[in-house]
Amino acid sequence: MIAAGPTTRVQINNLAPLHGHLNITQTHEVIRSNSPAPDYAWTFEDTNGHFHAFDKGGDLPTLNETLRHVDCDGSCGGICRGEGYTTADYTCVLCDEAVEPGSIPGPHSVTLPTPVEWDVALHGNVDPLVSMVGQKVIVRVVDEASPGEATRIRFGVAIVAAVTADGDAGTATLIGAAELGEMAPPAGVLRVRRPLSQEKEATLIERFERASAAPQGYRTVEIQHPGQTQGAAEPTIDLA
Repeated sequence: MIAAGPTTRVQINNLAPLHGHLNITQTHEVIRSNSPAPDYAWTFEDTNGHFHAFDKGGDLPTLNETLRHVDCDGSCGGICRGEGYTTADYTCVLCDEAVEPGSIPGPHSVTLPTPVEWDVALHGNVDPLVSMVGQKVIVRVVDEASPGEATRIRFGVAIVAAVTADGDAGTATLIGAAELGEMAPPAGVLRVRRPLSQEKEATLIERFERASAAPQGYRTVEIQHPGQTQGAAEPTIDLA
């Protein structure tokens, strides 16, 4: 489990918010292969002076690839069941010279994350959800901001899996049915007590964004001069 946190507000569609708990789970899977892997340290210059190498994604942008079927010669020990296999030939995209990309013989293994799974446990008056069991709903999970942090809002599609109605002591479980999204944090507002020049504004913003005491989660900040109106959703940091 990579994340599990209390939430103060969970809203299902347009119903009244409830208290709840969001759980996010992700595991890792080891993939093993006997096939050769790209040698990212390999570089090659053909006879015409054309440079070739793997890019960071494992592709060969300066080579053309041609797939070719190879009949079974028995060297595979029967793995292909007589069907043969497919190999690739590579040539320079400019001069058609044959090039053999560098590779590292197997076996290899790589650890990959599995898809993220999430669910929401609700408590309170869940009576409106009784008729929604088995249905898909839109869930909004709002983690109230701790001091020095921005409010975190996550949302996604979930299935109402179980509901136990018991007045204000009811419970419900929702299972995520799609990716869990997250809204970008709001911009911070630096409120100053006297007008500043553009140069001083830029310097102040830069210092604030680099400061270790700056609130986490703010992607941008802006200056609010005296007399300006602050948006309702914008956090404000007072500066003398």
